[in-house]
Parts: sequence; C-alpha cells; structure tokens
Amino acid sequence: MTMWFPMKDLHGSNRDRKIDKILTSKKFGIPIMILFLGIVFWLTITGSNYPSSLLSDFFNMVQEKLLLVFYTLHAPDWLTGILVEGMFQTVSWVISVMLPPMAIFFPLFTILEDLGYLPRIAFNLDNYFKKACTTGKQALTMCMGMTKWEIFKISHFVPV
Repeated sequence: MTMWFPMKDLHGSNRDRKIDKILTSKKFGIPIMILFLGIVFWLTITGSNYPSSLLSDFFNMVQEKLLLVFYTLHAPDWLTGILVEGMFQTVSWVISVMLPPMAIFFPLFTILEDLGYLPRIAFNLDNYFKKACTTGKQALTMCMGMTKWEIFKISHFVPV
C-alpha cells in the first residue's frame, strides 16, 4: 500500500518571502535583530528579579529553620558550618540567582527558534563572521553566552 503525501511548495509562500526580505535585508535586518535580542535580554534580566527575590527569601527562611534545628540538636559548629552555611547556602544562592533567568531566557530563545528567526540572524551575520573565519551560526552561541555573562554580572551586584 502506498502512502500519498502532498508536496510542499519548495519555493515557500509569498508571505514567507516578504518576511525574509525584511528580516534579511541590509537596511532592516541588523536593527530588527538588535531590537528582538534586546527585548529578550531585557525580559530575561528584569523579569527574573521578582522570582529570584522570592526564591532567595524562601531559602533564607529555610536556612534559619535549619540553623535552629542544628542548634537544638547541639550539632558541632563545624558540621553546621559545612552543611547549612556552606553547602545549603551555596546551592540556594545558585538556584535563586540562576534559575529564574534561565527559566525566562531559554523559552524566549526557543520561541525565536520556532518562528524561524534564529536562522535568519545567522544568515544576516554570516558575512561578518566569515571575516573571522567562522559562520553566522556562532552568533547564536554568543547570544546565549552573553546572556549568561550578564546574569553572572548582575548576580554579583544584587544581594541574595
């Protein structure tokens, strides 16, 4: 039994061509890219402040309860220091600082990828990146790295 699959239009729809002309044009391509990535970065950084603060407050409350339990059990100071003030506090800082931005950035980046915009960014930047002996695909990796660096810098200025 043979299956029949309708052939896709190999040249794309007229709407896709119009979108491609705008998003990959020399005049509008780079400014639109900067605008979209700027919006993603802004949403990531400003949107993660509130959940990060909530997580920090929650972990501080849990730490106080843990310290109370350890002091009630008359645990040695070195054990309390290692487990609560060392391991628990470090893990809670990492979670409260890094989880909210990543939970916002990666879904937004996935939406841009699903919309087909990330290959257009790579196409726009391919010519510039060829001068550095690489491809425009590197721009996407650099965007993710830049976001992680911005989150790292901000996390050192915001008390947790």
